[in-house]
Amino acid sequence: MRIDDINQNNYANFSNMFGVKTSFDSTPFLSENITGTADEQSIEEINARLVRMGYAEEGMIHQSGDNNYKKDAPVSKEIRDTLIATVQKHFVTNANGTSTTANGDEFGAIMKGYRKNITPDDRRAVTYTMNQIIIKEGRRLTDFIKANDPNWDYGKPIRSDLLEKAISSNSFDIRL
Repeated sequence: MRIDDINQNNYANFSNMFGVKTSFDSTPFLSENITGTADEQSIEEINARLVRMGYAEEGMIHQSGDNNYKKDAPVSKEIRDTLIATVQKHFVTNANGTSTTANGDEFGAIMKGYRKNITPDDRRAVTYTMNQIIIKEGRRLTDFIKANDPNWDYGKPIRSDLLEKAISSNSFDIRL
């Protein structure tokens, strides 16, 4: 049996094989107080249930093939500056150009807090823009470091003087 052959019938076997003690049952997501079978339920009904149950944020559920959110959306200067400062802080803390799980948790909390003030229709585009800010600042820092130390690579220590120069040379530019 291959991993891509997982289905409802063999899910429990895979779970046991990977040491999961209790199996996840997706039935409540598909059948909670809804008439009809899971196949008869609309994607909107399932999404509304996920939001109601706290498993998803309204406006953040991605539909296959929908790329309309990949556009620049306005974000406040305050959130832009917070995200850039957080990227820079992690570069200093990690001092090697890599990220940790905790870094991702911090970015997620910042973005989730900001999204509370955004209409559901705009949340995915705003999240996309915030992710682009994070990516571009990370690239700006690594490009600066690599330009000044061609032997540096991810995971290797960054010279502290070079790191300070990279952060102070804030030439970041993104349309807000």
